[in-house]
Amino acid sequence: MNNIAKVMPYKVQQLFIVAACICISSCLQTQSSKVKDAIPVSGIKLPTIMQAGKPFVVEIDTCIPANNIHVSAKDSFLTSIHTAEGIKKITITPPAKKPADFFVTMQVYNMEKGLAIDAVLSSYEDKTGNLWFGTLGGGVTRYDGKSSLTITADEGLGNNAVTDITEDAEGNIWFALDGGGLTKYDGRSLVSYGKPEGLLGAEVYSITLDKNNNVLLATRKGLSRFDGKSFYNFETPESLAGKEALTSILDNNGNLWFGTRGDGINRFDGLSFTHFTTAQGLINNKVHSSYLDYKGNLWFGTTGGISMYDGKSFLNFSNMPGLPKYNIHSIKEDKGGKLWFGSFGGGVSRFDGNYFLNFTMKQGLAGNIVQTITKDKNENLWFGTEDGGVSCFNGEAFISYSTTQGLADNIIRSVIQDSKGKFWFGTNSQGVSNFDGKHFTSFSKSQGLNHNRVHRILEDRKNNLWFCTNGGVSRYDGKSIMTLTTDQGLAYNHVRCIIEDKKGNLWFGTEMGLSKYDGKMFSNFTTAQGLPSNNIRDMIEDEAGNLWLGTHEAGLIYYNGKSFLNFNTNQGLVHDYIFNLTKDSRGNIWICTGNGGISILRKDIIERLINYHEFKPGEIIFESFTTNEGLADNVVYDLVEDKKGNIIIGTNLGFTVIKDGLHARKPIRKENIEYYNWKNGYPVKDINTQSMYIDNQGIIWAGTGDKLIRFDYSAIHKNPDPPVLRIQKLQVNNENISWYNLLAKKYIQKDDNAGSILKTNLQSAIRLEEKILYGKVLNDLQRDSVQNKFGDLKFDSVTRFYPLPVNLNLPFKNNNLSFEFAAIEPARPYLVRYQYMLEGYDKDWAPITNNSRAHFGNINEGNYTFKVKAMSPDGVWSFPVLYSFKVLPPWYRSWWAYSLYVITASFLIYSIYKKKIRQMEKKQAKQLHTIIATQEEERKRISRDLHDDVGTKLSALKLFLSSLKNSVEKKQYQQADQLADNSENLINQTIKDVRNMLLNLSPGILEEFGFTTAIESLVNKINQTNTIHFDLSVFGMNENLKIEYQLALYRITQELINNVLKHSNAKRVSLQIGYRDEKIIIMIEDDGKGFDLNQHKDGYGLKNLEARTKLLNGAMNIDSQPGRGTSISIEVPYKFIVL
Repeated sequence: MNNIAKVMPYKVQQLFIVAACICISSCLQTQSSKVKDAIPVSGIKLPTIMQAGKPFVVEIDTCIPANNIHVSAKDSFLTSIHTAEGIKKITITPPAKKPADFFVTMQVYNMEKGLAIDAVLSSYEDKTGNLWFGTLGGGVTRYDGKSSLTITADEGLGNNAVTDITEDAEGNIWFALDGGGLTKYDGRSLVSYGKPEGLLGAEVYSITLDKNNNVLLATRKGLSRFDGKSFYNFETPESLAGKEALTSILDNNGNLWFGTRGDGINRFDGLSFTHFTTAQGLINNKVHSSYLDYKGNLWFGTTGGISMYDGKSFLNFSNMPGLPKYNIHSIKEDKGGKLWFGSFGGGVSRFDGNYFLNFTMKQGLAGNIVQTITKDKNENLWFGTEDGGVSCFNGEAFISYSTTQGLADNIIRSVIQDSKGKFWFGTNSQGVSNFDGKHFTSFSKSQGLNHNRVHRILEDRKNNLWFCTNGGVSRYDGKSIMTLTTDQGLAYNHVRCIIEDKKGNLWFGTEMGLSKYDGKMFSNFTTAQGLPSNNIRDMIEDEAGNLWLGTHEAGLIYYNGKSFLNFNTNQGLVHDYIFNLTKDSRGNIWICTGNGGISILRKDIIERLINYHEFKPGEIIFESFTTNEGLADNVVYDLVEDKKGNIIIGTNLGFTVIKDGLHARKPIRKENIEYYNWKNGYPVKDINTQSMYIDNQGIIWAGTGDKLIRFDYSAIHKNPDPPVLRIQKLQVNNENISWYNLLAKKYIQKDDNAGSILKTNLQSAIRLEEKILYGKVLNDLQRDSVQNKFGDLKFDSVTRFYPLPVNLNLPFKNNNLSFEFAAIEPARPYLVRYQYMLEGYDKDWAPITNNSRAHFGNINEGNYTFKVKAMSPDGVWSFPVLYSFKVLPPWYRSWWAYSLYVITASFLIYSIYKKKIRQMEKKQAKQLHTIIATQEEERKRISRDLHDDVGTKLSALKLFLSSLKNSVEKKQYQQADQLADNSENLINQTIKDVRNMLLNLSPGILEEFGFTTAIESLVNKINQTNTIHFDLSVFGMNENLKIEYQLALYRITQELINNVLKHSNAKRVSLQIGYRDEKIIIMIEDDGKGFDLNQHKDGYGLKNLEARTKLLNGAMNIDSQPGRGTSISIEVPYKFIVL
């Protein structure tokens, strides 16, 4: 979204009312300006209003007379001029006139960039867009924009002099060779044909394919036809006039035409030959080249010029301006229907149907011997020269002029086309150059200019030319030059800009004020008259007749004839240094600044400003267009609009073009922005200040730091087709692999005899691939090394032209892959962008990049597909190109390994299961033994209690009852009463003991109130004896326990208490029962005598306690030493005993 400078609400009407008040006040007092203080509003200040005082007026008649010097076309003369010091004599010379030349920057492809040698004889573009260049002694080079491949006789080419190239319907490339016959390249290997195979002669100069895909060859000894199996030769004098055929072509009717060396042209209709020479109108009988144009006309290049045959007669061209007097060796037609003729020594000439225009090394060509011309899919022309490599001509969108081409100075500061169609260029130090299309005529101080630096040029409504210089302003009426300076009332002699208003007044912006000139007087405005800044760099007049002034470091000034309104960065202007102001066809004002980009005042904003409308909160005043929004650079020197509404912006980094300009209430869309600079392959660096101009043909002219540029935006070719993309190389573990080498080994291993035959056929492919990969042909030892290292890579076949294995299966140790790829874009490969991903490895596409290599490491086993797509220099994306492969698992993740894992795991699981069963059985047996032992211990305790307590009392009771019986029998009633009382007491004690035993077996309070309450009751009873004191602490407990587990916990606690009572001799005991960390904790500590764990490990009821604890999956810990008391803690898992 565009950055917008916003001004807080204010009423423009109020500002102008304030200005009017200031104006009235000024009239009542003095002419000095009144300045309204800037008022900050939320960080943005209101614009400054200054009343315009009365200008300082100077009538020319009252000043030193202006110098008016006649310009002589022929003779020099001495004349007098008026100066402040008096009259001086100067010499006036005729303007310097030079023939006008031009220069076109062409990309050069030569040996330094990969061409075999710089002597090029032939060229061809194949179906995928690769360019092939046949050389004189260096073989043939294929160029795709990224890399070059050279094929020579060492790789199987017939010889290294390649005279012609073509491609058949099956994609095979055919090479005609001077002395080497014919060679076919199928993308894998090369096969050569010569006399032994039936070819008429070894010197082959031209190849043509007929409608049946037969190869027709023009040779030194005549014409040969090859049907893929055998040759048929036309060599009898009766059937062929002229033995030495140099060129051949098919017309639209399928007739074969071939030119000869000295015997004219022959036409073969399949049955008979027809002969054409100078007698039939041919310009010359030695025919070097031929071409069929879009209209069906045949063109022949000869030693004596050019002949065009329309089916009826010949039209000849020779000795014409722009057509060199040399042999025409090549012909091609461009997209506009213009024909190009390459000559032997005279460069190349373009014919537009009326005139020839010649291009040589002076105009940018790499060499003057042009043997071949090829047009690529992007409409670029490639000129193959015999003395400089290849030149790429991408059209006449950019043509440059400098002093070499006749311009007075390389630095141009202003451009204008006058009403007669002639151009005027203001220079930095050499005055003005006039260009009529053929000559440059220069005017400087020697012709009457007051200064040679010319900032701006204007043609007024009377067709006078005005030159703004550092020495005043000069007017040229076609005969003489009149100069106005401060001596005649101009505000200052450094004049930076000029306009003519609707009334015919001229306004001059100087570095020290603003001057209005009506033909009789100057009216000057400076800061003394309220002008916010004296340094005026540009100005425009709006539809209402108001002036807008761009200043040096003071921002933008609006002048309505009464007051000045000053806008600067405080109001949202991007920068206060303004280079240029332009009003577009839609009424918007573009403000180009020194280091902030562009500010835009849209038409509706301007109308509201000049009509005093109110602004609402958040409304837009200045709209910014900077590098953030897509501008190439924030230093903006100039801006123009062409006839189609395109905005062309001159910056420190060439041109930025906004297609279709600015629409109302719509932001600038980035997809509508284009760039033309050296980074994009165009011959443009920085643009000079205010040096841009649109001529009457819509052509853009601009001065740069070192030349004048003519930019025809309409001539830029945009290819709507997606680029052709190829994966060119596949590396494994960062190493190059000769796939044909591995393929040969595969067939040799399969069958020795068949393998030997295939290996022979693959030798050419192997040598060529090795040269590409390693830069040399490997020896047998090196090939064996590659095969041993990568011999376990499995694939079915190898692709043509760019060798890649098909259906590749990679062992896991070779799971690091690198892909190299390229869009076939010979002219502008540096503008191609790529995106790629490895499906199965990446989750999404990689970011857009100019890198044409992708690496993927440590790829897991599985099936993968590499995808890559390319964006052309014109922004068109290709469809993804796919390459699928498979990574095999390591042995330990193979199917048989997993089968072994399953068998082993099953055996282990079964073994573990059996062991677990045995452990469980053993544990259950142990638990059963513990339960039985515990029960037996309980029985013994009950037996002891019955024996020691109940049994003793019952024995005593028996004695008491026996004694009672004896006493009753003896009538000893007093003694009987005593025995009866004793017996009753003993019975009561026994009943009590039995009840206590029953309570110990299953306390009623436990069932009714729970575990902790039962323990509290037990402790309270013990404390009532006053023989020992228990401190009971219960924490975190709840009674949500199974009753059987509460009883088990009770028995454990009861056993702990009994052990203390029986064995410890303690006075105080701490008993803690609680819940913590998902466990029930019982801890008892006494201050008794303690014991030695090693001596009493199984005593004191400890074994019984341990058995009870284990039944609950708990753990018991004992800490005791003689004389230091005892501490026992028991932890039982809560989840085990909870409901």
